[in-house]
Amino acid sequence: MIIRTTKITINRIRKPKEQNLNDELQWFFQSLGLFGNRDKNKSCFRMTIVLLKSLRNCDGLSSDEISERVNLSRGTVVHHLHNLIGAGLVVRNRTKYTLKVDNLSELVDEIENDIYKTMSNLKEVILTTRKNPIKLKNSPFFKEYKDINIDNLTEPKVIYEGPAENIIKLFPRNINVASTLSLAGLGMKKTKVRIIADPNVEKNIHEIEAHGDFGSLYVKLENYTVPTNPRTSYLAALSAIRTLKRIVERIKIGT
Repeated sequence: MIIRTTKITINRIRKPKEQNLNDELQWFFQSLGLFGNRDKNKSCFRMTIVLLKSLRNCDGLSSDEISERVNLSRGTVVHHLHNLIGAGLVVRNRTKYTLKVDNLSELVDEIENDIYKTMSNLKEVILTTRKNPIKLKNSPFFKEYKDINIDNLTEPKVIYEGPAENIIKLFPRNINVASTLSLAGLGMKKTKVRIIADPNVEKNIHEIEAHGDFGSLYVKLENYTVPTNPRTSYLAALSAIRTLKRIVERIKIGT
């Protein structure tokens, strides 16, 4: 039996404040997990820039040509090329190496396609949200289920377990993650949601499990809340700010 595994890495790294093309390119590639902390001399980054420039006037470069242009040993160059091929950024045609795509926008499109392929044929998606009872109070849920009291909880309690389609009505201000996850996955009816009122936590904790033909996926988010509004995730505010910044940025990657 052949088992095919796919690894997609997206790192959240603070973007350089100054508008410097070289720094922005390095930030872009690091965000995709292509260059790690071990690349202290920026060897892999320098090689990638050389390959990027070579797209204009040639069909690829040999390892010896790359070695000469970046002033690195051939062994180091071959090592980095192997990693870049494994990351899906570089392809080899006989003795020549070239980038898999012609520009960075196409690279982003390739990564998006890989994500869609990896997440295709989902079988099950489960969201478990854990919040402090104070952040859940006054939700319509407690008007409909009056027998559930979370005022004096001393330990975690599951207060809802069911499809995401009920969340908008029962927790319209609290569980937006469920709606977003449903739209990206199996839909509101098939996405399962579990809500836990936990007096021992201060952060909003979301655990996402997905199972399908690709295997299994597990993601855990621990978000701080906005100090002036404990019902709102701080990440939501940052996302809004980021959206506004994207509108006015000089360089845009992808769509």
